[in-house]
This record gives sequence, C-alpha cells and structure tokens, in this order.
Amino acid sequence: MVALTFDDGPDPLRTQKIIDILQKYHSRATFFDIGNLMEKYPTVLKAEFDSGCDVGGHTYSHTNLNNLSKEEIEEEMNKMEKVFRNVTGNNLKYIRPTYGNANELVRTTVKHPLINWCIDSLDWKTRDKEKILEEIYQTEDFDGKIVIMHVIYDATVEAVEELIPDLINKGYQLVTISEMAEYKDCILENGKVYYQF
Repeated sequence: MVALTFDDGPDPLRTQKIIDILQKYHSRATFFDIGNLMEKYPTVLKAEFDSGCDVGGHTYSHTNLNNLSKEEIEEEMNKMEKVFRNVTGNNLKYIRPTYGNANELVRTTVKHPLINWCIDSLDWKTRDKEKILEEIYQTEDFDGKIVIMHVIYDATVEAVEELIPDLINKGYQLVTISEMAEYKDCILENGKVYYQF
C-alpha cells in the first residue's frame, strides 16, 4: 500500500482532475487543505470528501507553526477546524503542519496526529512531470510510504496520470492515511508525527 497526499488545496482547477484520475483507477488519496481555501472553495472540499478520499488540515493560513506562540497555534487550528466542520459536517482526523515543521510546542498544542511524509516529489521545486516522477521513483519499495505532492501545479496532475496506473501495475493499492494506519495496525495518536507506516 502507498498513500499519495496532496497539499495546498482545495484548488478550483486541479483538484477535480486528480479526483477523476483516482476514481478512474478505483483509488483513494489524502488531501491536506488550507483553511482559508476551504472557505473560498467549499464545493471543491466537498468533492474531495464525496470521492471517498480523506481530507486533513494544512493550517488555516499556511503559516509556519514553529514560529507561533501557543495561543497563535490554537487560533490557526481552531479557525481551520471550524471551516472544515462548517463545510463537511465532520471533525478533522489529522493535520499536516506547513513545511512539515512541528517543534515540541506544536506537538503538545495540536490536538491531532501530525502526518508528514517520507517521499518528497519536489513538485514545488521542479514543476516538471518527468522530474517529479524521477524523484518519486528513487524509492523502490513503496509499501507503507507516504508521498507528498501539491495540488496546485499542472505538472503534478500530469505526473499523477502516469504514476497511479504504474503503481497499480506494480501491485500497490493506493489508500488514504486512515486506511493505511488501519491496515498497518497503527492507532494514530494526537501530537505524534508520522512519516510512514
């Protein structure tokens, strides 16, 4: 099993394209959405949810939590959780801290499991389909791994079109973080950072 994750949405142009690719191959992924964009694009957030994918929080304003006070961290979390609940009617299961930064104050303040990654596509840096795939394929065994991508680049959508059927052909199931944790007998704990399962 492998967990593809997509940060920085919901994106009004590209999120649905990624959902369509996932559905074409009967696969699921996890979106880590920014609170102020959830507010701006509630129908896109609902589409992620309705597709059977997981949606986690990615702070309210994409700020580096390591630079904030306890009160500021709580405010970021509360605003993000409120938007998520208002749009989906659900509570957040987990979050991805911006830049993966989670110092001790963040870990003790955030009341959710923190989901990072062990495979970085570097799509934010290269914005090139071939380079994204090359970066991901430096890993040979994807079982239990979490891959980070960003939903805001066309090159990422192009890479995903190739990546998903290829991983399936190699025998992998593409699952959400929740499914991966469940299948790997891992109970997600608040304040703990996860990189893989």
